[in-house]
Amino acid sequence: MQLQAVISQHLIPSSVVGRAAAFEVMLTNNAVSNLIRESKVYQLNSIIYSSEYMGMKAMDVSILEIYQKGLITKENALIYATEPDSLIKQLDR
Repeated sequence: MQLQAVISQHLIPSSVVGRAAAFEVMLTNNAVSNLIRESKVYQLNSIIYSSEYMGMKAMDVSILEIYQKGLITKENALIYATEPDSLIKQLDR
């Protein structure tokens, strides 16, 4: 058996719906397999961002989407972000 995908979920407090779900999806491809094999998991986020066309989605992209829909506050978006310094620039646009 071989790893096919990893899906992660944050349930972020929302004043609109109770909690809003943000998802990260990583599908296994050659780049992901090589990074895991070489113990370079800190580089996986760059693969996820560059592989959105394959169905992958970074947590911060999902958080940005639910923030833009008005489901979560800016403060909660930053608390749950993987890279808050990068996300804050996008939230202020």
